[in-house]
Amino acid sequence: MADPRGPRSSHTVLERIVLDAFDGYGALTRPQLVEATGLSRPTVTALVTALAARGELSESATPAPTGTRGRPSLSYRRTAMAAPVALVRIAHRMPTQVSLVGEDGPIAELDTRVSWLQPWDIWAPAVREALAQLESASELPARHVVLAAPFPVEDGHGAPEADPLAGRQPSASRAAARARVLPDFPDFPEWIAHDPRPAVAELLRRPVTMINDANLAALGEARRGAARDATTAVHLLIRHGAGAGVIVRGKMITGARGMAGEVGHVQIVEDGPYCMCGNRGCLVTQSFDPFKIEALTNRYGHEPSFDDLEELTADGDAVALRFFSDLGALLAKTLAATIVLLDPDVLVIDAELRHTAAPLISGLRAELARRCPPRLAEELAVVRGQLRDAIAYGALAAVNDSEAGSPSR
Repeated sequence: MADPRGPRSSHTVLERIVLDAFDGYGALTRPQLVEATGLSRPTVTALVTALAARGELSESATPAPTGTRGRPSLSYRRTAMAAPVALVRIAHRMPTQVSLVGEDGPIAELDTRVSWLQPWDIWAPAVREALAQLESASELPARHVVLAAPFPVEDGHGAPEADPLAGRQPSASRAAARARVLPDFPDFPEWIAHDPRPAVAELLRRPVTMINDANLAALGEARRGAARDATTAVHLLIRHGAGAGVIVRGKMITGARGMAGEVGHVQIVEDGPYCMCGNRGCLVTQSFDPFKIEALTNRYGHEPSFDDLEELTADGDAVALRFFSDLGALLAKTLAATIVLLDPDVLVIDAELRHTAAPLISGLRAELARRCPPRLAEELAVVRGQLRDAIAYGALAAVNDSEAGSPSR
């Protein structure tokens, strides 16, 4: 190939050389572009900056290699080549939602009106139809599917079995005994009780990745939101159930069994109620559920929605304010050891909280100050998230990292 750096090379020709280097590659870093094009580092930097400013290249952060320090490096991809990611979101108290996520964020979303607790022959057609409608309307086929799960995700496994009595009761009496011990936890349908990825991949004819929703939200805020400049960040998901995600140097920390960040399953009452995880007295068993504030239910005659709670908090309702302040303190009790162990730059609070964020952060800060070393508690940044849909941005980042050869976890 002729040397592209000769005197007759124009800026347009050089840009075309950079763009052509992406042929066959999902994403490339600037050093990889230098190697692929033969251009100098300053030239590649200038060209990439111009192409990104025009929207022809999009960027994503790539975690630093294991064992090294520093901020994540940037990788780039051709915008025209970057087909969207499909996000299939299963969450407590919500029907399954399907959305398309592009490099600039969520493109479109459909509510299937079908719970993930339904059998496969009900859930699967609804999800397939929703994705087909989104792709047809946007004329953008998804390249990958991310299944956002509200439970710990372990390779080769599905939803964890909610049966703390396993091995302690004769099989004939276990079902009745379990119903008494865990009245609020339904049995998971067969399709999600085992690893659902192969079946969903066959259904949607796309590669499928399943990641815990709190981890996705943490990754999203780390790449595009409030934790973007942090070396170590902890993100708290509150709106749809208590969970946390931990990001270290741009990488999700998920643990050997997918339990990293599961603050809801930290024991806070030694002899408390049985939990679906098999332990007793976990945070999730301690009436922290904001939908079930008995005083507000009695006062207003119905179980409040989260929007109700936001309005009540904005209006200064004493019960709502006290509840979220106490919830912040309760979360701090489960997080204090993690904060000391990791010494994070920032603790990010669920961006879906609006007025309720202030009392929650106040209670959390006060309790952390009692339980952590003074300097750590004083200097830890506790901030609200910046992304309306951090999970969507996390799903995109996870797929981009995987395609670039730098998995997020």
